[in-house]
Amino acid sequence: MASIDASFPEKDEEKRKDGRFINRCCNSRNQIDYSIYSQDSGYIQGADLEALAKMSLKKGLEIHLNFSFGDFVVSNFPIIGVVDKKNGGEVNDKIISCLDYAEGESTKEHYVNGFTQLMEIAVKSLSPGINDPGTARLCIHQITELLAQRLQITPCNMIVDSENECLVSWHEEGFDSLMFRLFNPILHYGKDDLSICLSLLKAFKTLSNFASCEDRLVIQQHAERIVDVISVNYTDPLEVKFAEARLNVGVHRLDLPKNLSKEAASS
Repeated sequence: MASIDASFPEKDEEKRKDGRFINRCCNSRNQIDYSIYSQDSGYIQGADLEALAKMSLKKGLEIHLNFSFGDFVVSNFPIIGVVDKKNGGEVNDKIISCLDYAEGESTKEHYVNGFTQLMEIAVKSLSPGINDPGTARLCIHQITELLAQRLQITPCNMIVDSENECLVSWHEEGFDSLMFRLFNPILHYGKDDLSICLSLLKAFKTLSNFASCEDRLVIQQHAERIVDVISVNYTDPLEVKFAEARLNVGVHRLDLPKNLSKEAASS
């Protein structure tokens, strides 16, 4: 199994207590004065955000990172946008030096990579050559546990000054994107295994208990998709009885049918 830094919710909560770390849309991202280009190719796992914020405050800048942590970037790519309020001159090398390059994806540095590795393990275990749905279900369980923690925070994407003006901003992947990117491949390769479909449905029911109204709508859509897949792929009376007995079992906040749709099965 992938090794994941499961403390990411606590770390983000510590940042929020600081008061300078917030989550907000930044309109000035579209009003940059110049771009800074990557000098090398590689995975950017993180950045010294505090150092960038101090540099912005001192030089009168806004620094906007145009990538998500963990992304692979090619050389000579515009990875950073800068708003220069004081026309204080470019400090490209100092800004670049605050980035943390690595040769591969690190689950320790950025939790999203851990999610991705769990998804990839699940997909590999569902391949015909391996055919190990038990491992896939374990991965689904771990993804569910970590997403439940993710739902209870709103990751920071900005550091602001004492006047609430942006100093540094960066990308944080939204919950809807995470849901699709993690669960869609597992469903694609596991739709012919009823136990995988039901494990995914159980995961969505679990997550619905931790979700806001907005995030719960996303989970609802994924759950409905699972129900449709089960209705189409499993029409034997024994399969239908087994699946229907588990559609609504457990504590959840989703709107799920009591029976599988016969219309979906016949279409």
